[in-house]
Amino acid sequence: MVSKIFIISLVICMANAATWMGMLPKKPKQLAHKEGCYVEEINDVVPFGTELKPIGYCYRIF
Repeated sequence: MVSKIFIISLVICMANAATWMGMLPKKPKQLAHKEGCYVEEINDVVPFGTELKPIGYCYRIF
């Protein structure tokens, strides 16, 4: 019984961690109207699916 509770708790914690890690960074007010990912290094919003070198990728997580 304890192992079942532990496994259920572990699954819930993993789901919460994945949701937290998938959050997009906050956009500044002047860029709030743009759709996409805010990249702090270039101070701009890039569309979802854009590849930036060497920063990485921009994905939308549903």
